Amino acid sequence: MNESNAAPVREGDLLAAVDKAVADGVDVVNMSFGGGGCEGYLGNFPSNDHFRAATDAGILFLASTGNGGSYSSNVCNISHPAYLPTVIGVNGLDTRNVASGYNSLIMADSPGFVASSRGRVPLRTFLGTVGSTAGPDLAAPACQSDLASLGPDQYEPFATLVCGTSIASPITTGIAANMKQALKAIWNTTDPRILQVVLLVNGDTSNGYQSPSDMRTATSMYTGYGRVRGHFPGDSTMAAPWAWGARSFKIYNGQTVSWPVGDSGPESYSVTQWKWALTWAETSLDGVADIDISVWNTCPPGGTPVQIAGQSDYDIRNRIHLRASEIGGKCLEMRAYGYNVPPEGRVVYSSDYFHSGDPEQH
Repeated sequence: MNESNAAPVREGDLLAAVDKAVADGVDVVNMSFGGGGCEGYLGNFPSNDHFRAATDAGILFLASTGNGGSYSSNVCNISHPAYLPTVIGVNGLDTRNVASGYNSLIMADSPGFVASSRGRVPLRTFLGTVGSTAGPDLAAPACQSDLASLGPDQYEPFATLVCGTSIASPITTGIAANMKQALKAIWNTTDPRILQVVLLVNGDTSNGYQSPSDMRTATSMYTGYGRVRGHFPGDSTMAAPWAWGARSFKIYNGQTVSWPVGDSGPESYSVTQWKWALTWAETSLDGVADIDISVWNTCPPGGTPVQIAGQSDYDIRNRIHLRASEIGGKCLEMRAYGYNVPPEGRVVYSSDYFHSGDPEQH
């Protein structure tokens, strides 16, 4: 924006801002702006390389997805840079009516009201296969309803209700900043890609369009991994037994990387939910790796491992979510398979957690 807040963001200004953030040692950046519309792998923006370099330097970027969606159309129109692999794109939830679906449903257009952008952004693997990624990664409240209710004598700028993904993104950025502090204290890491995947696994699996919704694999074109939560490293909803995990590793074509959930023994029947999120480092949505994930029971009757769930979409954001009936008494093993990975390999970032509390709180 220029000084009058009227001009669109220009690519050169964005590059300069990213460079300035790196020079100043910034940890987390919110971007409540965007441009274009769902170009995906067809969009060759110079800033893509800048975001990758700044992420390597330690910055986590979050961006609003835009307000160009339509209740009656699912045409992809999410803006750049929100859909980039190095950026967490945040969509907006309708928080106008506390008594009806508060913080639950994706913003949908109605007279005088905007709608969150829709995803399914085109990507292309390094072998040329065309697929798509959700685009939005998380969703958060998008209306200044509390401020508006205070009245013009207290908050004059907000006397008229304002909604938009530009509100949802800084809310999520605040959660990200708190989590970064927790990651540093608990795991002694400030890696923004570990922070990114921890934020993603905190999504509550709601698709923001049907309430309730339970997305067990893949991600939603409306909300990505779901409504943002801030459970890490623990809160009152994390009833014991519970545990968190995160890791990074390099994977090559045809390689399987596997590890157990917790120890290698059977899981407790008290566990009510287990969630896993996985992504990997890409600069843009062109020439991406194809990595599949699955969860196996390695101690079933008879001894031969059995697959419980898997995801094999052409996507750079993967997830698996298990219910209680799929967890108790089973020896869970996570597997990542390099289905089509460029010769140089890819660094993968993974986070998971299980708990014995109310799944509706997660």
